[in-house]
Amino acid sequence: IALAEKHLKTLLPKNSYRKIETYFKQARQTLSAEDKSKLRRWTQKVRVFPRGQPLQIATIRKDIEKVIYEALLNDTKVRALYRKRYATESSEYIISPLGLVSRNAVHYLVCAVDHAPGSIRYLPLHRFTKATDLGQAIEIPEGFSLDEFLENNSLGFLRSVNPVKLEVIFSTHAAYHLSETPLNKTQSITATRDGRVRIKATVADTSELRFWILGFGSSVEVVRPASLRKEISNTSKEMNKIYTG
Repeated sequence: IALAEKHLKTLLPKNSYRKIETYFKQARQTLSAEDKSKLRRWTQKVRVFPRGQPLQIATIRKDIEKVIYEALLNDTKVRALYRKRYATESSEYIISPLGLVSRNAVHYLVCAVDHAPGSIRYLPLHRFTKATDLGQAIEIPEGFSLDEFLENNSLGFLRSVNPVKLEVIFSTHAAYHLSETPLNKTQSITATRDGRVRIKATVADTSELRFWILGFGSSVEVVRPASLRKEISNTSKEMNKIYTG
């Protein structure tokens, strides 16, 4: 319970968190009262550490967070002012909150938008500038499932709805982690004649995929698709220009 508190505190509606806060306090008091408790020491031995460059959590206005969390809990619509990326002013939307997703340093609200029937968006909570609970029942798209939405519409900033049949060649040391933590169930691994490792998998076509590939630098070569190979090649050339002047 003590370990779960840190994560649940940012994901539960405030009123709901207050209802179970007593249990967290009791857990802390129980652990504190037992100086030699193995369980107390356990809380000092376990941490969840995200991969990649650590970032500070994006700042979300408490009043907006409260409105949106409660609307999500109660299945009610929200009138919101939302500032798009790079925009200088906010735009008004009537939204139906459908789910909340925490990814790295950002919380996303998965929602349906009234003026775009059938369209489901995921909006970073820190970009909301105002939120009012309308008290009206939300409109849930037929057959909607949060898990299926995330599987089909990766939060890795989808470039295309069509998946990519990826083929890359890694140096042996760079490929090792994929033998332990595969990309997905479609992944295959074979050795190449030059001592490197060929990886094949069908993956979502996202910006995150590009960031991941570029992060390996010269330890990876994109073979297919040809369009992605050209894109990574062009990016590498532009990077080289920056560093060589």
